[in-house]
Formats: sequence, C-alpha cells, structure tokens
Amino acid sequence: MRKSKRQNKKPVVKKKPVVEKLGIAVTLQAAAAQTGISSSILKKAKADGCTAFRANGNVVKAELIEYLANNPTADSGQPDYYDERAKDIRANRLLKEQKLREKDKLVWPVEKIRQAWTRNVIAAKTKFVNSESAVAAEASMRLNLTLEQISVLKEIHSRHNRVAMKELFAGDWGKTECPHCKKEIV
Repeated sequence: MRKSKRQNKKPVVKKKPVVEKLGIAVTLQAAAAQTGISSSILKKAKADGCTAFRANGNVVKAELIEYLANNPTADSGQPDYYDERAKDIRANRLLKEQKLREKDKLVWPVEKIRQAWTRNVIAAKTKFVNSESAVAAEASMRLNLTLEQISVLKEIHSRHNRVAMKELFAGDWGKTECPHCKKEIV
C-alpha cells in the first residue's frame, strides 16, 4: 500500500522565539542601570507580580524585558530618588568645574564682560564725538587755517559723523549704561 504525501510529513512543531540570554542582575538598581529602565518602573513591575524578580533579590533581565514588553506599565510620575540624586551630584560637579575655570581665568563671568564692553563703548563714543574738535585743531596748526576755514572743516566733519553716529546709536547695541549709576548714556 502506498502512503500519501501527507502521511509522510512529520508534524510541525512551533518553536518559541529564542530570547537572547541577558544574564542576571544582582539588585533592582543594577537591573535598572544595565537595562536603562528607570528603577521606579522596575519597582512597579515587581509590585505587579513580575516573575523576573527572585526571592534573593536577583533579577532575570530577559524575563524582565519580556514582561515589560507584554505589560506596559504607566510611569508613576513621581521622581526617582536615585535619578534625582545623580542629577544633583552632576549639577554640583559642573558648578565646581565652572568656578575652577573662573579661578584659573579660563572663563570670565558675564558681568565682567559686560562692564568691559560698556567701558570700551563709552570710550569709543567719547573719542568719536571729540574727534571733530581734534581734527579741526590739528588741521589749523598744520595748514595755518583761519577761523572761518576751521568752522567749515568742523561743519564738513560733523555732517559725515552724523550718519556714523546714527548707526552707532541704533538698536540695542547702541544703548550704553553707566556701570556705576546704571543710567543710559546718550
């Protein structure tokens, strides 16, 4: 007797997907650090009855990840103590590094830069305004100019300076305040 093709086939057995062995974490905090999942989410999973947590405190990471994939947990919204502590330590370290850089003159405080900039702008504006008289005085000495010629020279110089002065005083950069009394200098 001849067997049909269907009878010769072996039954098909579905295999479970192979889960990569991730190992065991010694504590809940270690599991959080190794998987990158917040410890508050892991605590909630443990409270919900996840079987990845063993009685001795070990956590099977493969089971944990599989559980979290199948049972998405809502974040409690409360800050995690260890995350907040780590952020606080990092912020304090960055602040200390900033103070050391200031001490070593690698970084200047913003207020010091503003004061230096204000002093330079005030000096530039003063020289610019006084340049009219300085140019006229020097030209009169070198060229033996009369008073009328000096006044014409001042008028020409001031006409050209007005355009530059308008640009110098335009916008926020043109506004300068006295470093002592904090009044705007025009």
